[in-house]
Amino acid sequence: MKSAQNNNSTFRTLNVRPPLTDPPTTAPTDVTVSPTVTPTTTPTPPPFTLTGFELHGSGIDKLNTVVRSFSVPDVRRLNVDVYGRRAGQDEAEQRPLLTDQLTGELVEGRRAFYNGQDYSLNIDGRGMQVVCSPSKVLHPNRPYLLTNDPDEIYSAYDVVRQRIQSDTGILLDYSDANVCRLDIARQQEMPRSVRDYAPAFQLLKLKGTREQRRNYGDQTWNFNSSKSAHQFSFYDKLTEYLTTHAVFSNRIPDSNYLRAELRLLKTDYIRKTTKTNGSFQELLNGGTEMYSTIYDTYLRSKLFHGNYQTELAFDVDRLEHLFYSLKQRHQRNTGGTATYSHIVRQVAVVVGVREIVDRIGLDVFLSVASKYVSERHIRRTRAYLLQQAQLSSELFQPIDTVVLLTELRTAFLKAA
Repeated sequence: MKSAQNNNSTFRTLNVRPPLTDPPTTAPTDVTVSPTVTPTTTPTPPPFTLTGFELHGSGIDKLNTVVRSFSVPDVRRLNVDVYGRRAGQDEAEQRPLLTDQLTGELVEGRRAFYNGQDYSLNIDGRGMQVVCSPSKVLHPNRPYLLTNDPDEIYSAYDVVRQRIQSDTGILLDYSDANVCRLDIARQQEMPRSVRDYAPAFQLLKLKGTREQRRNYGDQTWNFNSSKSAHQFSFYDKLTEYLTTHAVFSNRIPDSNYLRAELRLLKTDYIRKTTKTNGSFQELLNGGTEMYSTIYDTYLRSKLFHGNYQTELAFDVDRLEHLFYSLKQRHQRNTGGTATYSHIVRQVAVVVGVREIVDRIGLDVFLSVASKYVSERHIRRTRAYLLQQAQLSSELFQPIDTVVLLTELRTAFLKAA
């Protein structure tokens, strides 16, 4: 845009490819819920699957462009945000924003904006920013899908162009657009639940940045500030989906669907990282191989760069699962009428059996007990303690944090 006043004069003939496919209007949801019927008012959380969740390579989650060739025929179809009056000012000072082509009047303010279906636009002194997630535009019923095909990405943006024209009357041209945000992601179905990787996330730090790691529960871990030029995030994609769509109003089940997302948040850093001029067209032309190279290079140089010491972490989630499993078992055995006061004692037995097995020794313990009870009772006690010892062994199996880091590295760092 040559200036805030003459953005209409820079509009050029549109030269765009038609979309490959029309966005589907109806499609079956890809989240499969298989309920478990139990005779209780507190049903067991059903298992979940995300069909098509896996993706080989890297895909684009979000790609925002700054368009400089656009024409606004009627500003009244947009929302205009003006500057507020600051302390000491008699009245708020506004800045030239754009020219209303319909009336010829100069519109002043901070920005003009509009939020449409799977997109938003924002006009300020830098141009018009078009914000969208290409996968959500073309596949609205598969919000976890990541597209990495340049033609699909362009097709999504052409769908958005048509929606913008229909909603606001604005005509735009992507030929000279720059990319101001680029999110590249990979996702995996991990061998453990996402919360199990918390000790590994706590050790990770982006090289060359301040210690700015923020977590939201055990499902989301962000590295670096959202105001910085780049950010990395691990988050539980299934939990995000269920929470956003209110599929479950009570207990969100544990999930092992992990997304790892690289966010390049400023045009200059995008140019530096992608080794391009930052234009929309050039980043499209780079294609899948470019996205994978950018992602792998970042992970190797910024995130998985340290030599981490072995740390053993007690798996609290297993302890919670033991309580939950015992409760469900008693509900099934009693038709939902059980009381649970004895569950704590049973868990305590499972936890305490480690003393007998690891420090006293099972044979020594039983040899002392045999002086007081019958041989038949000793056999039953041995079988009982071995059963509890197996539960205890599973519960107290320590997680080596280096193993967790290795699993993350193997899952998301594809290149050798």
